[in-house]
Amino acid sequence: MIGIKKTLIKSILAKGIDVSERKWFPWPFGEYRDAKKRFNWPTINTNGRAPKKPSGIPDKLMIYYLLSNIPDDLPNAEEGFKPYSHKFKTVREGDTSGKSFKRLHRYRYSPTACYGNNEVHLHPWENRRLTVREAMRIQGIPDDYSLQSDIPLTAKFKMIANGVPMPLAEAVAKSLNKFLQPLIMKK
Repeated sequence: MIGIKKTLIKSILAKGIDVSERKWFPWPFGEYRDAKKRFNWPTINTNGRAPKKPSGIPDKLMIYYLLSNIPDDLPNAEEGFKPYSHKFKTVREGDTSGKSFKRLHRYRYSPTACYGNNEVHLHPWENRRLTVREAMRIQGIPDDYSLQSDIPLTAKFKMIANGVPMPLAEAVAKSLNKFLQPLIMKK
């Protein structure tokens, strides 16, 4: 949530806005606007074999791009909960319909991360939950950032889930900066 004083908005836009008015702030959309609708995303993998990679979807929008090459020596790469539930073996790849135990699809985007709130995202092709580093990658956190080893595992997942994905935060910050430039230039 972002709040801007009405007086600042009036100064920047040279007019006041009504509380019901929309589209006065330039929200960023990026190059993949409407990606959820625009691409032909694969559905639940029902055949039990590795699915075929679809064509026409940019690699960097797929989970596979994020999870396929994580070095073991990367900070937080090996931190994860031990698999204990039989559900790790029964939830099919891409089935994110349940409240918990959502198995990601390697060639899809990730649903919203709500770790720590009874939601468990399962690795697409391994029978386990995501590691801390995998969750961080999904949230757009760079590999050179790490969480301290003395923080409990549950707290790490909750911290990651409570954060705004970094690419989104950066895009909104740039848009906000550009929006506020007329005010900054006056000073």
